[in-house]
Amino acid sequence: KTTNTAVDYDTDVNGQLLHIAAAGSLTPAVGDDTPISTNLIGGTGELYTFTETKFTAGAAEDTKLTDIIYSVTRGAGGAPTSTVSNISLWDGSTQIGTTLAGLSASTGAAKFTNLEWVIPAGTTKSLVVKGMVPIVDGTNASSGASFAFHASTSDYQCGETGICWKGVTSGTVGTSSSGYAGNAMYTYK
Repeated sequence: KTTNTAVDYDTDVNGQLLHIAAAGSLTPAVGDDTPISTNLIGGTGELYTFTETKFTAGAAEDTKLTDIIYSVTRGAGGAPTSTVSNISLWDGSTQIGTTLAGLSASTGAAKFTNLEWVIPAGTTKSLVVKGMVPIVDGTNASSGASFAFHASTSDYQCGETGICWKGVTSGTVGTSSSGYAGNAMYTYK
């Protein structure tokens, strides 16, 4: 029926509430470009690659990595926590988060928090851990000392795991129970 009556708009009307059928997920694994065990020369100021972690987001939604802790095994030569410095995370040529001065003196770990790194749904992206080796003088680092970065799954605040993420749309917070061991690096003069 056609009329000459105008339609007036008075108030908002709430439509249907939409829900995401499944929350996102994030699966870490050792990266394809993780360096093999190698010797690193201390005191050069070079930014070395220590390990690479690849993250695969589930198909349900984009996923944001919010926190990650890398435990660091210090082996041969009794490497002190000062064996590495200026630790940072990289997505290609873009730094993610802030640079850590060094490893935690109490835990020997590298803890990155408040990250805003997004992995699109159904894709895989890699995060590279880089850092420097100080002068090998027996105090900061010892010749022949070894260390290896590991994506940790324990000793962390977010659900007691070292990898924490959040679904971009759902807001669901999740943790990863899988980690991996990186390769040993050796410090030399």
